[in-house]
Amino acid sequence: MIGFISVNYGTSHLVYNWISSIKKNSSLNEIKVIIVDNFKTQDEREKMRDLSLKYEFILLESENIGYGSALNLAIEYCQSEFHYISYIFGGNLDITYHRLPNRLPDSKCVLIPTVLEKKRNRNPFLSKLQYKSVLLHKKNIVNVNSIIFKLITVFTRFLGIFPSPIWAVHGSLFCFHIGSLKAAEKIFNENSFLYCEEMEFASFMHEKGIEFIESEVVCVHESHAATAEVVFETNSFQQFWKVSYKNWMERWL
Repeated sequence: MIGFISVNYGTSHLVYNWISSIKKNSSLNEIKVIIVDNFKTQDEREKMRDLSLKYEFILLESENIGYGSALNLAIEYCQSEFHYISYIFGGNLDITYHRLPNRLPDSKCVLIPTVLEKKRNRNPFLSKLQYKSVLLHKKNIVNVNSIIFKLITVFTRFLGIFPSPIWAVHGSLFCFHIGSLKAAEKIFNENSFLYCEEMEFASFMHEKGIEFIESEVVCVHESHAATAEVVFETNSFQQFWKVSYKNWMERWL
């Protein structure tokens, strides 16, 4: 059984396409669908309650605790309520599944999905070579020189042209065997809010020695459909990215 989990923050209009793509492409009869509603408005919450009845998914209601924390909440729910779930497919509502495999590996692993944005695969999000350049941010993050930040980012993207094993998958979709974590174990940093989920997930799985393997999972990601309001209408670099990056470094480096 697969647990399909997602997070809502003002994106109830995306629920139908997300759920429809799961049901259309999944040949498995046993699936569980869980959405965490990160509270935005009471009207949005009422919409999600109505949708949960209409499309028969489990709705977990919370305050606006952030993307990573909401995923932790849904994963913990799956572990405690459904002991027969073998895989978690988790991410935002701004993806639609285009292919789901009929069979999944019966071992602890992370599946590497194809995540298409404008026909371009966003995986690997970071290769192992790129990961080394990301660590250059460690000294810069304290004082945040925006010019250095941009130079490191450009350099990291340039390194993507060189073949290197995957280090991190794109944060719109995480697919992994439930045996990769213990009961109530939190993958994502509860103190982060919007960024660095890819880094958190990769660090967690690599520390445990979990293998990242290619898969037949294919989805299309509508970039920023779920985060545009926060990313573009706030000083997201100072308010969210810098804080989340520091949280990741303090936890893992």
